[in-house]
Amino acid sequence: MRPGSVRRKIVLGILILLLNMCVFHCSYIKFREDTLVIFSTEHFDVELAKQYVSYRPLIEEYLEKGYLLFQTYTGYSLNDLMNQIQNNPDVHHPRYHYMFYLPDDMWWKGWRGGLTAWNQSQAAATLLPGLKLEEIEKGNPALSIIWHELGNGWANVYVDYLGYDTYAPWWFAAEGHAGFLRQHAMADCGWPVEQVREYDEALKQVDNYLKGEKYDPGSVCHVILQSLWAEYGWPLFQATYKAIQEGKLTFSKEDTLHSNSVLVRFLSETAGENLLPFFKRFKILVSQETENILYKLPVANIPTEQSVLVDKPRQMGNVK
Repeated sequence: MRPGSVRRKIVLGILILLLNMCVFHCSYIKFREDTLVIFSTEHFDVELAKQYVSYRPLIEEYLEKGYLLFQTYTGYSLNDLMNQIQNNPDVHHPRYHYMFYLPDDMWWKGWRGGLTAWNQSQAAATLLPGLKLEEIEKGNPALSIIWHELGNGWANVYVDYLGYDTYAPWWFAAEGHAGFLRQHAMADCGWPVEQVREYDEALKQVDNYLKGEKYDPGSVCHVILQSLWAEYGWPLFQATYKAIQEGKLTFSKEDTLHSNSVLVRFLSETAGENLLPFFKRFKILVSQETENILYKLPVANIPTEQSVLVDKPRQMGNVK
């Protein structure tokens, strides 16, 4: 084939690609204009299916309430962290992007729950009638799902450092961490019904895990975090998030034992107690070197927390 013919084919291929991109972009703009109400709050850019525009006040109220709660729990405004990440097309600026679409318009077509990538979340608009107060109080999961996805966005506080994966251990960074944040938000607002049910199921998953049976890792993560919180409160978590966001806690992608050792040692030294017996109960192992270091600390006596309804942590004032 002659060089000129090859060049023409390459140019034609590029033109076809650009045309397809233009068609997709134009169709997306038309989709937004024809089917969505688009607005912003202090911390969110929101897209809402027009059929559900009457729920806009409740969306604004509960998104902002969730944002402030998670900011209080973690010590971080997520928008501030995400705006430090540039040149990543999946990160939305300048506010958190929340989309309430019809199920057939979701990233996962037909999905009636929630989805999250970086600081962009979707929740099926069909959930929105469940935001009525009487629905929330009797355990309708709508707000729980919306805040759970917001919690998945907040995962960037511990799974991401300046746009790069931290490779934090699964028992800290699994889906259950979002559930842990969401559970506290719902319970703190006085709406624990759905959280009690979900945590009871998480405890059953822990039993399965300890028996060597099929289990959900997110549930095990949730119970570990809730047990630590019931002992030490938010200061232990805030110190951990801060160390990760300052680049002081780094984990190995391949070496699980090293990652476990780094985080268990940090948590123990921050709490001022040897947490290794607690983690061994969950089959989480560390290096012999870490065991020798932690041996010098008084041994913590942390039970596996059985409830989401804990009045206050037992030792919150003792965390460094």
